[in-house]
Amino acid sequence: MFPLFWRQKELLKLLNEEQREHHRMLKNQTRTRRKFEIGDIVMVRKQVQSNASAGIPAKLVLMTKGPYRVIEKAPEDSYRLQKIPGTSTMLKKRGSTPIKESAFRMHKMPSRIILHKQVDTPDTRLANMRSPLAHSPLEMNLGLVDFGKYATTPTHTENAFEPIKDIWDKEVEPTEDSSDKEEDDTPTPSILDAIQRTQPRPINRDVPPTDTEGANQTRQVHTTETITEELNLQSLYKRTTQSKDKLYVIAHQDDTSGWNNWYVIQIDMEETNEKLARTKGQYHCKWYIPKPTTTKQGSPMTSPFWPLIKAFTDETTSGPTVPIRPSKVDQVLNKSPHKYAWYQKEVNIVEDGVYGPFDFERDYKIPDVVWEKVREAATQMKLKVANITPKSTPPDPKQTKPTGSIVHLESPNAG
Repeated sequence: MFPLFWRQKELLKLLNEEQREHHRMLKNQTRTRRKFEIGDIVMVRKQVQSNASAGIPAKLVLMTKGPYRVIEKAPEDSYRLQKIPGTSTMLKKRGSTPIKESAFRMHKMPSRIILHKQVDTPDTRLANMRSPLAHSPLEMNLGLVDFGKYATTPTHTENAFEPIKDIWDKEVEPTEDSSDKEEDDTPTPSILDAIQRTQPRPINRDVPPTDTEGANQTRQVHTTETITEELNLQSLYKRTTQSKDKLYVIAHQDDTSGWNNWYVIQIDMEETNEKLARTKGQYHCKWYIPKPTTTKQGSPMTSPFWPLIKAFTDETTSGPTVPIRPSKVDQVLNKSPHKYAWYQKEVNIVEDGVYGPFDFERDYKIPDVVWEKVREAATQMKLKVANITPKSTPPDPKQTKPTGSIVHLESPNAG
């Protein structure tokens, strides 16, 4: 046996034993231990199973046996019992062989049983058939007239409902909330308007200057109009489904510093729950990272983005990242589904989304406008954007004005 498999097997045994002990403790918390004294008369509950071949139904068999008398206490919360002689055969044998039974299967019988006189009630009279059965007992006892009888309503009287023959030929108009009506995926005018309003645009129009205002012009204020949460979610879903690559930049906090890291993800609509996406903005996303072979050489802004593929070291632990071209991802994953996996999980785009949706450029590169939008949202989203911020060009030494004395450079043609 392999050492790892043996250790896992032993660990499973320990976990199962702890779980049984825990369940046993929970079960016994609400139970009281049954105690009996020597000489008590008890009945023992037995387990009966049905046997179709022998014709024994369990529900028609007595579930108890006895009576027994407690003769001594046995270990492990049990007692030794002896059946009380009740027949001439048992009297000749002077009792039966003592048996051992658990206390939880025993219940004590009363010291004496008093048989009360049978009470004369309608139920006992009906059981003994002392009197004839009444056709309408409520009519006889309570005085209800025509109880249980059927009578036809006269034709000249008005009914409390419209006769079926008068409404049989009427056409039923379809209702708007009919369940047979298929859901129309065509965007409504309100959703189309919400899609347009989610992009910042000026709310003041250009007004030509008047004689009194002179050269003063209307100030342009860029803002985003407020829309309802439902329209925002519907707009996000429509824009995502209409996108080709369905890419987003999201913010995710990996440590306790309070700052978020940016990640590029792709939404998988086949794995996404449509109801959660439309109502909460939750989508199933797959991760992209800069090409592993070019990450150390340049900025992510100029690097192609490849899928984040992880190799499994065992059945539950993921190993190092495996560089695989996007065009060959499906081929590799289908060939070795238990060896490689694409890192993916559920993400709430409404809460964590920074910018999107957008599409790849040539060679799986991200457009520059996306990086500009991410840098603009860095302060609001608390994003770490040092690796996507262009570095300032160092000044040219020849064009730098020297400090101190002025040095005159001679012309190459002089002298």
